[in-house]
Amino acid sequence: MLIPGPKKIGQLIFLLLIVPLCSCNFFAVKNTDHPDQLNAIIARVDELCKTDLSGSIAYFDTEFSKIPKPGVGDLYSKYSFKQSFYFTQGNYPKALLFADSALNILQPHSAEKEYNVLYAEAHLDKGDVLFKLKRFNEAYLEFYEGKTSILPSENECDHPLFFFNFNKRLADISYGMGRFLDAAAWHKRSISALQNCGHIVDQVGNLQGSLDNIALSYSNAGKLDSAMYYYKQALELLNAARPKDSIEKKNIDEARGVVLGNQGTVYFKQGKLALAEDMFKQGIAINSQKQYDAGDALVTNMKLVELYLKTNRVSQGGQLLKRINTGSDTLLTAQYKLQLLLLNANYADAIGNTAKANVLLQQYIAQVNKLETENKGLMSTDFSKQFELLKRQYDLNDLKKKDQRKDFFLCGVIVICLLGVLLIYLLLKSSRQEKANVHQTTLYNKQLKMTLDALEKSNQDNAQLLGMVVHDLKNPLTAIYSVSAIMTSDEGRTEDDLEMLEIIKVSSKKMNLLIHDLLAAKTTNDPVGDGKVTTDLRELLQESISLLQYRAEEKKQRIIIGNMQSCLVHIDKNSIWRVINNLIVNSIKFSAEQTIINLDWKCTDKEVIVSVKDQGIGIPAEFQDKIFQLSTETKRTGTAGEETFGLGLFISRQIIEEQGGKIWFKSKPGKGATFYFSLPLV
Repeated sequence: MLIPGPKKIGQLIFLLLIVPLCSCNFFAVKNTDHPDQLNAIIARVDELCKTDLSGSIAYFDTEFSKIPKPGVGDLYSKYSFKQSFYFTQGNYPKALLFADSALNILQPHSAEKEYNVLYAEAHLDKGDVLFKLKRFNEAYLEFYEGKTSILPSENECDHPLFFFNFNKRLADISYGMGRFLDAAAWHKRSISALQNCGHIVDQVGNLQGSLDNIALSYSNAGKLDSAMYYYKQALELLNAARPKDSIEKKNIDEARGVVLGNQGTVYFKQGKLALAEDMFKQGIAINSQKQYDAGDALVTNMKLVELYLKTNRVSQGGQLLKRINTGSDTLLTAQYKLQLLLLNANYADAIGNTAKANVLLQQYIAQVNKLETENKGLMSTDFSKQFELLKRQYDLNDLKKKDQRKDFFLCGVIVICLLGVLLIYLLLKSSRQEKANVHQTTLYNKQLKMTLDALEKSNQDNAQLLGMVVHDLKNPLTAIYSVSAIMTSDEGRTEDDLEMLEIIKVSSKKMNLLIHDLLAAKTTNDPVGDGKVTTDLRELLQESISLLQYRAEEKKQRIIIGNMQSCLVHIDKNSIWRVINNLIVNSIKFSAEQTIINLDWKCTDKEVIVSVKDQGIGIPAEFQDKIFQLSTETKRTGTAGEETFGLGLFISRQIIEEQGGKIWFKSKPGKGATFYFSLPLV
């Protein structure tokens, strides 16, 4: 056994010590994002969603595929958009898949400042989906992960909007659990995150919404004076706002209508019925306008009906209730539909229809019980305790990691000492054998070089000889074909002469085709430069079909094209064109007249798969293992007597493998064959 020299041993020890300490991020490739292009796509999708919901997703996928080399931020935006889309549609399982995809994309970059906040927000988005799926403890874990994944910063105002959204989520959860004072406290924290960092002007919508929610929480907790105080603050903020355009003005007006209706509720609870009625009507007047918040207007109308019934204006209440019942199906949430059921029961009781009132009341009670059963899991949870448990668990894990680092450091010291001893031993041993090994190695290298030079010269001679033979054969065979073609057109030839000339003509033509395939096989095996270009595979397939359509028409065959989706691949265009032509020509050759040849392809995340399917004679079982080999055993005549040389599929396999793809087939004798090949996407 040869012992490496001192220099090699030193390099080996250096690598063993240094490589484990290197960060994998050293080799990371920096991605480039395209926020402007992506924002334009999403803005267009938002418009399409209003008229063509399903088409909007297809449009997004098509346009996103045109972004060259999308970066980490681009991919996150893609998955985040789809998560939000399916979340809005109530398809929570699918939304969860895209939420996981967004997290997986960002996780390797979570410590980078550029993507850290996005990673934290992705945890919050996944928590929202899990909450809708009633997996509450898992949702709390995601919320906690989101908060703790934010990188530590000396400036508490680095991420005010994130902490606003985090506190608002906990406020909404507390409100849904009936803990209204806790909800108000969390909403106040969300406001503080913006107010303390000077984000009042550019976050009017968020601030007003939180003020309104604080007041609503106090109203439900029975603290009506506090509720009115925060409603007035919300109105003052809205009145002081200066909208930039008509859309912003409409949003502010809608919010004002909501607050006025909520103020009316407080006045109603205080017994100030005239003021309550006035506020209700003001809110309804705003949001009942065309393109405004019709759902809020409907809810405020329900409050007005309740006021009418309380003040014995049953007729007015009944007329208004009839209109509400007509338009409530799509505009009201499940909670407000439940309130509407109770309102109808109260109205039936007010007009003396006790039987109907009892039926409606029983329905209301059943719905309430069902809702309580569904929310039982939520009511039994406590995210504050859950967060405390998670904090303890994280602290414990942190201590374990510190212990593991100490153990790792100690093991490292021991390994370094052992390697040092090993190094000294190897140095001493190698110094004694190095001189003897140098001479032996030198002789071995000389012999090896001579052998390699001889092999290389032999290969070059063989390749040159093949090229000379093929080219020397090509010219005389072409001349034979041309002369025989001219002679067959001469007048006065006997039938025997014409038959012999036709045999010469056909044979020379077949030999020319064989030479053409031999040249192609030689070219495929020759080392060449990188001739790859980025190509739309759809265009290349269409070009091949248009060139071969005439051959199919000779046998009254049809070539049918499947999916027309664009797929960008980085390939040697001429080589792949040859593969496509080989497969289609084979399908034409081995299929009967008036049959169909199907050409299709599909894109996955990493590759495109092309298929050519025919209704021909299929491939016998004994040929299937040899179909891609350079063998004469698999040669067969086409259905119209076409000649074959057995080179096409052999060449095609070489080309596809050189392009980083695979080629395979499926076939049953007598039932056609389907050939597939794959290529990596750009």
